Amino acid sequence: MRIIICILLGILGFSKTHAEQPYDKVIDSLLKCNTMTEFYKTLYPKSSYPNDLGRELDFGYKQVFDQFDYRYYNSMGSDYKTFRLYAIVKNDTIIYGKIEQLHWRIRVEKTFNFKRLDNSISQFVKDYNNFYKTTLNNKSLIKELMNIIYYSFCCGDGCTSIPNEAKKIIRYVKLNQQKKIDSWLVNPNPEIQAYAVWGLKQIEENGGKKTEFEKQIINHLLVKNTLIYNCSGCLKGLETPLRELLEDEFE
Repeated sequence: MRIIICILLGILGFSKTHAEQPYDKVIDSLLKCNTMTEFYKTLYPKSSYPNDLGRELDFGYKQVFDQFDYRYYNSMGSDYKTFRLYAIVKNDTIIYGKIEQLHWRIRVEKTFNFKRLDNSISQFVKDYNNFYKTTLNNKSLIKELMNIIYYSFCCGDGCTSIPNEAKKIIRYVKLNQQKKIDSWLVNPNPEIQAYAVWGLKQIEENGGKKTEFEKQIINHLLVKNTLIYNCSGCLKGLETPLRELLEDEFE
């Protein structure tokens, strides 16, 4: 989702050599927010804000990935700065979050971090490891969830390219590397899990068999049915529920 904010700043005395930027105070205010509701109310002080605050993960946690433009006016005219929000949320409370300030070429210029709730992150890791039989720590869990990728086997005009993850899962299936696919199945990243579900279905169709644990996790993921970031041809940034995305595989 892309958010555009237009704010009239008037004459505030900012000069080209001044270290402070027109958007600095807004970002400072956003970083002080403890909940996503507070965050969006700060972002939209006089208008509505999204009701669907994030996609479902596990154990009541949610993931938020958003992008917004802060548009302002100065002595040179209209200008804007683009930001990306990444957050892990529990009961609307931000337990981990960061905002990236982007250059117009989309590279990251600066990163701003929210206050971390390490106890909540540790509980998430403990619950995740118990259920998925993994050995993650706080750092590895956050790393996977902050890695935004797209699920697709057809990107670009005429399907001229596909994500690296799609190439890998196709190779794993071709070489019958079920253990590698299993490691993807229990990865915290929902798109990686979606690729794994697809891969294990292909293994099965090629004569292989799913283990009981694989069946249990796949069933859990299909019931949870979280939104998967995906692209289709030239359409990028789609959000499709897992079952709908893989409906041809589970008819």
